[in-house]
Amino acid sequence: MASRKQRRRKGVEIVELAVSMPLLTVLVFGVLETCEALFLNQSASIAAYESARVAARPDATALMAIDRGDELMTGRRVQGASVEVSPPDIQNAARGTPITITVRAPFGSNRTTGFVLSNNLVIEQSATMVRE
Repeated sequence: MASRKQRRRKGVEIVELAVSMPLLTVLVFGVLETCEALFLNQSASIAAYESARVAARPDATALMAIDRGDELMTGRRVQGASVEVSPPDIQNAARGTPITITVRAPFGSNRTTGFVLSNNLVIEQSATMVRE
């Protein structure tokens, strides 16, 4: 038979677990969502850079750059991403003209949990290269 002191200790352990478990759950899901946001940010950065490399070529069109960005984001299973080219008519851009590619991806449609971070977060990355 358990002593009175052992029964009290068992009750304290249950209370400690009840208090700490929600905090640990929020911490774990927060870390997971932060990692997902970092992955999405890195994916957008890579897509912007690679699209800018395509857009900087002398024979490139805006559609070629957008297709490259979409291809990379699809390959990384990013949903709802958009790729924007500025200036939009890069075929007529003179040599030395800066071309900027902006990639946007909504965080809400690219996460596995919806527990800690906001659904309204939009990841945006840009890359600028000079037309060859």
